[in-house]
Amino acid sequence: MVLSFPQIGGNATDTSAAQCLDFLSHGSSNGRYQLLELSVHSLHLGDDGARSLAAGFEAGCFHRIQALDLSHNDLTCQGCEILADAIDKHPIPKIQELLLTGNQIGDEGVRA
Repeated sequence: MVLSFPQIGGNATDTSAAQCLDFLSHGSSNGRYQLLELSVHSLHLGDDGARSLAAGFEAGCFHRIQALDLSHNDLTCQGCEILADAIDKHPIPKIQELLLTGNQIGDEGVRA
């Protein structure tokens, strides 16, 4: 399954975008579908959205994902560290593309 956020909700607030990620995590973890690509660019998810996404990684929801677009989401170094920690604990072996452009992650975020 390839999913771009406008297909499931359009222009969203930070809260509804995080709720969407929670919903995706739940549906994927119970076997209803398996995401291969997820594009949630320009939704201003912030570090709270990174936490929601990390919870999905930790639950094994996105283990088949191949492409993840988090561009222009107001992520900081802290958000990158949250995601990196979740991915370290629950690897995503098939990921080929991770887009983080337009976020203020700094050098430490890149190293995470």
